[in-house]
Amino acid sequence: MNYFYTLLCLVLFFTSCKENKIYNTEKAKRTVIIYMSAENNLNHIAIDDINEMVEGSKKMPANTNFIAFVDLADKTNPPYVLRFENGKSQIDTDITFNGDFYASDPNMMHDVLSRIILKYPAESYGLVLWGHANGWFVENNSIDFNKGGKRRAYGGDTGNNTNYNAGKYWMNIPDMAKCLERLPIKFDYIFADCCNFQCVEVAYELRNTADYIIGSPAEIPGNGAPYDKLLPCLLNTNELYYKNIVDVYYNHYFQKESGNYPNLDIAVPLSVISTKNISALASATKNISHELFSEEINIDNAIYYYKNWPCKILFDAKSLILNNFSVNNGIELWLNALERTVVYKKRCSSWDTIFSISFTDFNVTDENYSGVSMFFPLEEYDTKFMDYNKNISQLQWFYDSGMNEYYNKNN
Repeated sequence: MNYFYTLLCLVLFFTSCKENKIYNTEKAKRTVIIYMSAENNLNHIAIDDINEMVEGSKKMPANTNFIAFVDLADKTNPPYVLRFENGKSQIDTDITFNGDFYASDPNMMHDVLSRIILKYPAESYGLVLWGHANGWFVENNSIDFNKGGKRRAYGGDTGNNTNYNAGKYWMNIPDMAKCLERLPIKFDYIFADCCNFQCVEVAYELRNTADYIIGSPAEIPGNGAPYDKLLPCLLNTNELYYKNIVDVYYNHYFQKESGNYPNLDIAVPLSVISTKNISALASATKNISHELFSEEINIDNAIYYYKNWPCKILFDAKSLILNNFSVNNGIELWLNALERTVVYKKRCSSWDTIFSISFTDFNVTDENYSGVSMFFPLEEYDTKFMDYNKNISQLQWFYDSGMNEYYNKNN
């Protein structure tokens, strides 16, 4: 790893020398990079969040960097890089781009992150993914210049600097993983400030790119994270920094419902996945697959995280497993693997989404909530809407968890 980092530094150093740019090599404690894919209908929210980051930078820990890559729906300004410090933001004129490009292009993401890592070296790094997301959902190509309109996993570029829809150019998670694995560093964490990102399929694909994946399995509010409060937490390097990130985000939205639903607590369901343990969870899932896949999966009353599709699809991993197993020695091994993988979580009975949708058709408890979703290849997904069962086969979790055995057995 050090060899590749040194090689990258040398290549970009000499490139920089040609432009009379010599970067500081002194390492900060932590550099956090926020990748803002806002060439879509989130454009105005991005501007609001940048203002929050300015406010939050007043409380930055010493010797840290908070850097934003920004791609707005702005025809007059190409993508740019901002540095935040002491209640101010400043455009980094050392990192510039030749015109507009797709932030959803994994090669461009790699270029952006590589240049920021070189300019702002640190002992540890965090990455914030800002934009639209749809869990693990995948199509054949990350950038399809011949057609658009179908949502994929992350990003959402309109392609023409407009803000009237969610975008037609998206990035697939396997391509994101390859992009991040090529970097000279491994992130301490990836914090996904976007909808439905926290699923086992995504975390498994990204397991070699970060120690922790932090995010929500559900839709999140349109305004996303409160960066004026959260920014210092993102830069904190204490041992349990990820708990602070989750707690601040959760508490910002937490409220007790009144009126028709007096017993519902509304917030954003959040969790932290330890990637070093997720392979054990895949193995544990495969070990129970012979029993799990012996009959039709029961999805009745299971927690799920998305209502805008015509069918239920993003089920809570623990809720669905418990819906199909009695708690015994066999399932205890799986539950133990899940607990070691999901190292922190906050639950709520109803999600605070951009559509203000209340999920009231199941009960969320400490016993049935894991804070991560898991896909099961049900028969109905072959006949409705999109080819979910076909598309999930492009992610490695499908095979390592034994999900492919269930699908092949029933088809």
